[in-house]
Amino acid sequence: MNNQNNSISLVSLNIEGDKHLDAVIGFLQKNKPEVVCLQEVFEKDFPAIKKQLDMAGYFASMTIGKTVDPQNNLTACGVAILTNLYAEKTLPLYYFGKIDSIPFAVKGNPDTVNKVLLSIVLTKNNNRFTFGTTHFTLSDEGKADENQRRDLKEMLKLLSDFEDIILCGDFNAPRGGEIFSKISSKYKDNIPLEYETSIDSKLHRAKGLKLMIDGLFSTPHYQIKNVRLIEGVSDHCAITAEVSLSS
Repeated sequence: MNNQNNSISLVSLNIEGDKHLDAVIGFLQKNKPEVVCLQEVFEKDFPAIKKQLDMAGYFASMTIGKTVDPQNNLTACGVAILTNLYAEKTLPLYYFGKIDSIPFAVKGNPDTVNKVLLSIVLTKNNNRFTFGTTHFTLSDEGKADENQRRDLKEMLKLLSDFEDIILCGDFNAPRGGEIFSKISSKYKDNIPLEYETSIDSKLHRAKGLKLMIDGLFSTPHYQIKNVRLIEGVSDHCAITAEVSLSS
């Protein structure tokens, strides 16, 4: 990825815990983005991720669960932002649950997963950029339900306090549906229409899914260019883009 003087290179990716770590690290080392937004990150893996990428990193927990190692150790799972730029401020804002009360995951119960918007303010060449990432509420077959409507209302309240933001992540809600449409009515959807799905056709456990559930949204303060979705990294496609300030 070409890091132009007045733009920032970005990757957003759901890494599916530790299932694809070698591929994820290799992809990021090769592309060298200046900002990385990750979802489904195990806290146990985060120090090694930062070290291998040689980047500063910030992690926000969402839930606690067992790992797949033989000892079934417990670890937090959440979202993270990494960068090699100067960070003025990072802020985890919970729109469901509380920062000091991280629940144990119960399969099939979305209320045992806190929801957080992790934001960061970065400076490059005296220009300020605000990035945010989230892993939104899971629903049955990606259909809008009351939990998603409840959490969307609270997330949008938090977002309204940001004058400008680039918002990316796994939204668990397909483009064209109720939840995605409400977000895109307030923020620009920067994923090109030529992409029909953000689900990796080979690495995702459910084959043949065509759902655009990962997003890259922005306020008018930013111009997003060269957006690509790349397979072969995780069960979701990696989103790559170049972000600059609008003229």
